[in-house]
Amino acid sequence: MGNEPDTLTPGKADARGVRLLGVWLVVLTLIGGALRVYDLGGYSFWEDELNTVRACGEFDTMHRSKVMGYVPTALGLWWYGVDLQAISNDNVAEWRQLGAHEHESRIGSALLGALSIAWLGWASRHLIGLRAAAVFALLLMLAPWHLYWSHAARFYTMQVLFYSLALIEYYRATRDRRPWRFGLMGLFIVLAFLSQPPALLIGAVFAVDWLMGFVRREPVRLGVAGWACGLGAAALCVLIVSLDVRAKPGDWTQFAVITYQTPAKIVLGTAFMITPAVVLLAVLAAWQQWFERPRLVVFLLAVAIVPPLVFAAMSTRSYVALRYAFICLYGWLALAAVGADVCYRLAVRGPGRATWVLGTAPLGLVLTSVLLMNYLYFTTGHRMHPRWADAFAYVAEHRVAGERVLAEPIVGQYYLEEPDITDDPERPSDLDEVTTPAWIVVEMGDAFFSRQRTWLNEHADLRAVYPARLYRWSAVVYVYYYDPH
Repeated sequence: MGNEPDTLTPGKADARGVRLLGVWLVVLTLIGGALRVYDLGGYSFWEDELNTVRACGEFDTMHRSKVMGYVPTALGLWWYGVDLQAISNDNVAEWRQLGAHEHESRIGSALLGALSIAWLGWASRHLIGLRAAAVFALLLMLAPWHLYWSHAARFYTMQVLFYSLALIEYYRATRDRRPWRFGLMGLFIVLAFLSQPPALLIGAVFAVDWLMGFVRREPVRLGVAGWACGLGAAALCVLIVSLDVRAKPGDWTQFAVITYQTPAKIVLGTAFMITPAVVLLAVLAAWQQWFERPRLVVFLLAVAIVPPLVFAAMSTRSYVALRYAFICLYGWLALAAVGADVCYRLAVRGPGRATWVLGTAPLGLVLTSVLLMNYLYFTTGHRMHPRWADAFAYVAEHRVAGERVLAEPIVGQYYLEEPDITDDPERPSDLDEVTTPAWIVVEMGDAFFSRQRTWLNEHADLRAVYPARLYRWSAVVYVYYYDPH
């Protein structure tokens, strides 16, 4: 029950095809690794990356529900000889001297991102077939969103890896009826959750698949092992987060009383980061394959659509950021890979020698679009990171002794290597407390950044602008000079 014919299953493929996929994945992993480690230290930290570095020095006091997510950064810093016990919130100005630089902090995420290409590509052959798995790995290697998080000292690359593996093992377990696969599913769910708690949303994806089984009159049989592993993993995750909430309730309740990004920004931002070309090919693939492989299509659509829609709904009442929807990446890329595979199969059945050209044209157009975005991302886009290092270098060059600096404290203290950096003003009245000349360094103008402080133009002199451009200005750092006299 719940199974459907799939002529592309690896079990029916020859051994040569499996070996070719293995070689292909090795090549893509090496290229993807080079893209992910290239110039890791050549662009600025952003605030949350520095918060990750700080957390690496606080493993004994951090939330249990996020402990896994900080391991890649901690291992990278440790590998380069950084004394993690010397890292604290009180000595941010000394972190650079301690060796906590951008490259050292990001190398763990970068290598894990490269490993994800091979691991997810190899596992995907059991869902979408050998050729589609090869295309999926190619799309993942070049995916701008995956590159972005592989280039950041954060936990999202690890979360997506384990989250996607949990999805794959769930689908295989319900199709192949092997109880031990449910155990793997439960393990990956817990690991994804310990990387970042919103991974527990995977339960909503499973629920959609289970309910749609009844609609198709082909119920998904979980069995005792499925229910035990699924509910057991969920119960463990809930227990862990409840202990965290009980220990530090303020760290959690703050997310329920403030809002950040709008539903439109969550949905449209997801489409932009996936890239519209990939989204279009995925949607067309779902439409074309709806009757041939209904369960697989519905499952991958749920993987792709449920997270951004749920987070968009939550954003009206609580703090939600676009990055939370990153867990939908597997669904979109897998569907797009299926679409590219189907186009090729249909084209090569036709007459003529050039049919393979038409068959690969959709994938070629998608790759062209993705490569263009990546070109901007690596050049004028500055990896979509605010150019804090450039801005603070300008301040250091032009600042006179005794002049204050108002900026995001953790970023300013890190780059200026001074402890006395205070918060930047959020409203005109905050300037009343500034009685001596000061430099103000702020980020604004991002399409996904709500704090617009254009009123500073009326009160201070704009001295420098450092934009990061994709198709438009993305993150922009402004440097102002304020003289109260």
